[in-house]
Amino acid sequence: MCKKTKKELTDIILTLTDYTEDNPEAEEARAYFNANQTYAMLDDAALPIRIYDRNDIEYSDMYAYANGGFFYLYKGSCLPSIDKGPGIYLNPETKEYYMREVNMDDSTEVAKYKICADHLVSLDKHQILEDLKKNSEDIYANQDRVTQSYIPKVEMDDDCLKRLIKMALLAKGVDLDQCKMCFSDKNALFNFKQVLKTPDSRMTIKIFERGVDALNLAYDITIREANPDGTVGKALSGPITVSSDDTYEL
Repeated sequence: MCKKTKKELTDIILTLTDYTEDNPEAEEARAYFNANQTYAMLDDAALPIRIYDRNDIEYSDMYAYANGGFFYLYKGSCLPSIDKGPGIYLNPETKEYYMREVNMDDSTEVAKYKICADHLVSLDKHQILEDLKKNSEDIYANQDRVTQSYIPKVEMDDDCLKRLIKMALLAKGVDLDQCKMCFSDKNALFNFKQVLKTPDSRMTIKIFERGVDALNLAYDITIREANPDGTVGKALSGPITVSSDDTYEL
């Protein structure tokens, strides 16, 4: 797909906010949008754009959500009776998300959050690669830092499955919020993240395999005698290994 102008990007995002499955233009727009990262310039910050879905189970202040011709930011917890301007909020009493929409009679709000060319920035991946090649000696890349909405931290009390997944996420630099479509449903992603974030929770093999599948990984499990001088029953003749790639005849 060829690179789009800001006007064309604006039309693509507006098309997706009015998405219907039987609209061929929406399908083409979604394909381009998914393949090319586009950012919204709001409040002096460039934020990746996501199409607003009122059924999302959580929102992040690291994205700009496109809805009905405007961008909305997640602004945290706030009672509906308190007006903090347009945005997505979490009602602290009901624990439900709600949107305070742009007031169409307020020209300042309209101008500030309108989806338009002035508020869009698109990254040309090919140009970035060319710039990196030309200026490689002048660029210092800190490979240890992962820029994402959730950065897992390996803890001493993590069980082996949780530790494995966290290490894989850190090594791959993956943003789980960008892998939303890789999970079977929103609940699967939510449960996976909750296990990772909750210190005392243990990762079951079921949750572990969901994460492995979403990240397009494979795994091997090996068991061996912990102490050859203190075996239970016969000593194993050697380590036993099974793989997620193994297949068995029924």
